[in-house]
Amino acid sequence: MVVDKLEIRRKAIHLFSLVIPLGYGLASKRTAMISLVGITAFFFFFDVIRHYSQPIRRIYERYLIGTVVREKEEHRFIGSTYFLLGACLSVFLFDKRLAILSLLVLIISDTVAAFVGGTIGRTRIFGTKTLEGSTAFFLSASLIALLSPGIRPIVGLPAAFMATLAECLPFRIDDNLLIPLVMGFSIQGFSLLEQL
Repeated sequence: MVVDKLEIRRKAIHLFSLVIPLGYGLASKRTAMISLVGITAFFFFFDVIRHYSQPIRRIYERYLIGTVVREKEEHRFIGSTYFLLGACLSVFLFDKRLAILSLLVLIISDTVAAFVGGTIGRTRIFGTKTLEGSTAFFLSASLIALLSPGIRPIVGLPAAFMATLAECLPFRIDDNLLIPLVMGFSIQGFSLLEQL
């Protein structure tokens, strides 16, 4: 099985979005929120208006990221809009360390899962998801969590498992929005349980 060109382009953009958690590491929460809200509003506007205006749709497809839109995204928000919404919520809801961790899991683990699932994935589990891809997601998310300061294995591993479920199960909510929120809230929840 070979990763198609559309998926390669999508994941290249996905990896480019590492500038968000890395940039947040150098900026204040206020600066990050202002920047993210502005960028998200811009993409949200074009994502909505492209459905109603043919000239805007052509601009969107030519100059923004219309060339990486999946067929199922033709009539709803695209993955990048959900990603930016997920980034905004993560920065707003979590402390800096946890927001960065959650976004790294979304960006890196989702990309690793797509690559592994698209190249060596054979065992289908949910729709297009494969056992191999989901295993790669879990292992990379676990590694990211365990390398993060202050995250103990008893917290990081179950949180990585919850994020893996968010990525592979067929929820109606886009995983670009779901994964960072599940990862962040899971870290918080398991940290509280550890203290009991």
